[in-house]
Amino acid sequence: VFGYALVYGYALVYGNASFLTVGPIGSRHSVLTIHSDSKIGIRFSTGCFTGSRDEFFAAVESTHGDTEHGNAYSAAILLADLMVKPCAVETSLPIAA
Repeated sequence: VFGYALVYGYALVYGNASFLTVGPIGSRHSVLTIHSDSKIGIRFSTGCFTGSRDEFFAAVESTHGDTEHGNAYSAAILLADLMVKPCAVETSLPIAA
């Protein structure tokens, strides 16, 4: 974790996480971060959105449809399918003492 990253609350950072960042992308020219997540397998986050691949795809379709931005996000989803390895979903996480 480096740069302008913020880690707070009950965040746990450990192991070999798989991730991808794409940007600037979309109508806001922001960064899309896709990473392995122990709760849902793979998480997509950009702006105020955070959720699963299917949730992100649905949000892109409803917001952007078949536009330049929608097509760019769809390409990013396909790239994530190839590059980001899902995390095994855990029911409990280790807590450091």
